[in-house]
Amino acid sequence: FRRLSELTGNPIYLHKAQKVLDVIQSKKTSLPGLYPIFIDPYRGRFGKDWISWGAYGDSFYEYLLKQYIMVRETVPQYIDMWKLAVNSTIENLVVSARGFPELQYLAQWKNNKLIFGMEHLACFSGGNFILGARTLNDQSLLDLGLSLTSTCYNTYLGTGTQLGPEQFGWDQPIGYTNFPQNRQFQELGYFVTNSKYPLRPEVVE
Repeated sequence: FRRLSELTGNPIYLHKAQKVLDVIQSKKTSLPGLYPIFIDPYRGRFGKDWISWGAYGDSFYEYLLKQYIMVRETVPQYIDMWKLAVNSTIENLVVSARGFPELQYLAQWKNNKLIFGMEHLACFSGGNFILGARTLNDQSLLDLGLSLTSTCYNTYLGTGTQLGPEQFGWDQPIGYTNFPQNRQFQELGYFVTNSKYPLRPEVVE
């Protein structure tokens, strides 16, 4: 929408898109800087307290950083929101795999409770943190980005097809029957909670 305003000379497109971001930023949430993935567009109210770097939430955090870079670092709002989201994520959602402290992943937050699983869609976060590390010259972000990327990479190595699953985790849900998986995947302690592979690009990205 910013680019559309630039091309047409009409600021209305950027104004409308920016207003949405301003409304979201003004909202207080259970995890500062992180927002539930559903919002009522008419009332500006969030739905269930479900926070995720996966489906429905991923692009929001991804493009806060990329938008900041795109405008040549002239709009501090974008990087300020991204840094707040990342700091809150590190404090609340970054988890080490049980028995494998070198494998870190991003849990989800649902109704004041951590969900110890990650979606393939959230695997872009490794690259996003690395890009943020380069932008801000932050070694700790670089280390976290590499760790998350390694985790997602290992989900590929651990399957018979060498393709990563749509969802994976370390705490097996109650009443859940695990998908068959090979020995290497089991050795890393993963559970495949959704074995589909709908041509996701996030790990490569």
